[in-house]
Amino acid sequence: MTVKLKYMSQLKAALGISQEEIEIATPCTLDQLLSGLVEKHGDNLKPLLFDQAGTFQRSLLICLGDQQLPVGDTTPVNDGDEVTLIVPISGG
Repeated sequence: MTVKLKYMSQLKAALGISQEEIEIATPCTLDQLLSGLVEKHGDNLKPLLFDQAGTFQRSLLICLGDQQLPVGDTTPVNDGDEVTLIVPISGG
């Protein structure tokens, strides 16, 4: 099944792309999708999605279609879905 991913802010800069379509196995949760992306993109993506303890960054914003979902949400990702990932910029 195919899912469209859109990358914003720091994710877009780290990956050098603003979007991609990927094939995923079904069934798939958001957490499984994100873990698969880290396997695919490796070191460029991992520190933006995971903290030092290996859990997802709490500041990560995930939209499935037009609905924002929290990290850890068990909503299934379906064929043709669009997932937008945003890592808010912080610092001073």
